[in-house]
Amino acid sequence: MKKLLITVYAGAAMAYGHSDWKPSFEEKKVVTEQEKKRIAEAMPKKPIVKPKKDRSVLLYSATAGARHWSIPIGKVAFEQMAEQSGAFEIVISDDPEHFKSENLKQFDVVILMNSTGNFFMPCTRGEDSIRDQFSDEEWEALKVRDAQLIGNLVKYVREGGGLVAIHAAADAYYGNRDYRNMIGGTFMGHPWHGNQKVTVRIDEPDHPLMKAAFEGNTQLSITEEIFQYNEPYSRDRLHVLMTLDVEKSEKPKGEMKRTDGDYALAWIREEGKGRVFYTGIGHNYEHYWNPQILKHYLAGIQYAAGDLEADATPSAEL
Repeated sequence: MKKLLITVYAGAAMAYGHSDWKPSFEEKKVVTEQEKKRIAEAMPKKPIVKPKKDRSVLLYSATAGARHWSIPIGKVAFEQMAEQSGAFEIVISDDPEHFKSENLKQFDVVILMNSTGNFFMPCTRGEDSIRDQFSDEEWEALKVRDAQLIGNLVKYVREGGGLVAIHAAADAYYGNRDYRNMIGGTFMGHPWHGNQKVTVRIDEPDHPLMKAAFEGNTQLSITEEIFQYNEPYSRDRLHVLMTLDVEKSEKPKGEMKRTDGDYALAWIREEGKGRVFYTGIGHNYEHYWNPQILKHYLAGIQYAAGDLEADATPSAEL
């Protein structure tokens, strides 16, 4: 399968007129040749299942809030995944133009890789804010476009598109209920920090997405920043795939806000005619050269594309 790759906007943040503004980032991490080699060596060399047809994937990583240092490594990993597995072609771009309705139609899956805040808007966070570079009129026009583009994404999924949301994609669009419902849960802090060792329970080892990556194992030990999720998270709405085993993990450094002790880490759900895969794994660099986690991502992409058939019945109904 021919690989298609477009990578754009790697320079410092700049302001344009509201009609043509595009995200642009000064990445804090440069991917080394040694890291690229580790990623290539760990990458699946074939798809989980044979694609039903040629698949096209868009990877978007723009942020209007916190920006993860692992994003550049993730971009390299998904580029390599497209090339080595042959499961899909990929466009890696932060150009909002891709989210116009007519442009989204060319993609089978959209990956939101650690996108945060209202990610079609300029950053308004702390020292990174560039709000003052826009007039009030320009800002209002950007807000209108923002609402249109996130609406286009929700509509795209409901009409049969696939969505893969990685880690901090749950830390976005707090004011947009459609987006929050589509993702399945909303970030409300990470009691476990990125340097903490945790044990993850695989809820259904024989589920197609889990078996493909973890080969029947019932648990996974990783070092990761673990989120807790607020409404609309519920097992009445989601088919949960993995859950944090609190008792077998390091003591959290932050406040545990869930009273039910339910710290899900990955799930799938159906949104209209479309398919959504969310995984909380994606904060740390090393996941992008971990063979099991790479298969976890690939299985999620192939599920979202409609190639990997899997039961998405909400867990509470099973």
